[in-house]
Amino acid sequence: MKEKITKKQLIEIIKDWGTKKNTSEEFSAWIEVSYLPLHKDIGIDEPLHTQKAMHSVMNAFDHFYAESIIPEGYRAAIDFILTSEKNFEDNESNFAQSCLKLKQNS
Repeated sequence: MKEKITKKQLIEIIKDWGTKKNTSEEFSAWIEVSYLPLHKDIGIDEPLHTQKAMHSVMNAFDHFYAESIIPEGYRAAIDFILTSEKNFEDNESNFAQSCLKLKQNS
C-alpha cells in the first residue's frame, strides 16, 4: 500500500513554511521526497479537481527553491488546493500567475 498525502497534510506543510514555522530547506526537502507520484497517493480520497490542484502545487514547488517563493505564492497554493470545482480554472490561473511572478523575480 502506498503512503498517502492528504489535503490537510499538504496545506499544513505549506502553511508552516509560509508562516516560517519550518525553514525553506525543510520545506524543500519534504517536497523533494514527497512528490514522487509513483510512490505516494496524493489526495487519493479527494475529488479529481482537488487531486489535480495538489499535484500542480507540489509540482510547482518542486521546480522552485522555496526561498524564491513569495508569501503570496503559499497563500495562492492553499487557495488553489481548497478551490471548488466551479472556481478551479480561476484559482489555477491565480496560482500560475504567482509562479510566473516568482520566475520573473528570481
